[in-house]
Amino acid sequence: MAPFLYNNKQIAIMHSKAKILLVDDEPDNLRQLVDILDRNLPAVDVLKTSRPATVMEIAREEHPDVIITDWQMPGISGLELVRRLRRDDTLRGTPTIMCTGKMMDSHYLQQALEAGANDFVRKPVDPIELVARTTAALKLAQARKTVSRQLRQLAEEKARREQLLLDRLSLREQDLEDLTTYISRQRMDLESIVY
Repeated sequence: MAPFLYNNKQIAIMHSKAKILLVDDEPDNLRQLVDILDRNLPAVDVLKTSRPATVMEIAREEHPDVIITDWQMPGISGLELVRRLRRDDTLRGTPTIMCTGKMMDSHYLQQALEAGANDFVRKPVDPIELVARTTAALKLAQARKTVSRQLRQLAEEKARREQLLLDRLSLREQDLEDLTTYISRQRMDLESIVY
């Protein structure tokens, strides 16, 4: 397990490097987010795109641990992007943070959360808040991966035990057949002696 640092504390990640995918149609916003994350989470790979239409493809290929998306973008809004992520079988569990400077009252926060966003960051971005919320999302991603791995292990163990029971049952059935054959022969031998 490779750690990443936050406030000089190590936080374990399940694979070599955690990945964050940033989505914003404004290059300056992307640069600012990349700078904050690179400076504060140096062991995290930061991927970025200014084209929301490419997010699903990038996410399926790169498997980011967290996606941070702007709300207002041309073509596909951040809200619609979050909805699409939640409908996708492979991406629905990816923690998503909505980032906006215009949709800032609690009504919009509720919309983002109802669409499936895990968190919400207001612009202008406060570096401490962004890093804290991103770290929390990374921990959530790690916990989900741990649970998924444990569920797979439990399923494998269940299948192994079921096979073991089936093998034992098969042996018992064979023993029963052998015993039935033995009794049958003994009965035939006994009948030949008696008659």
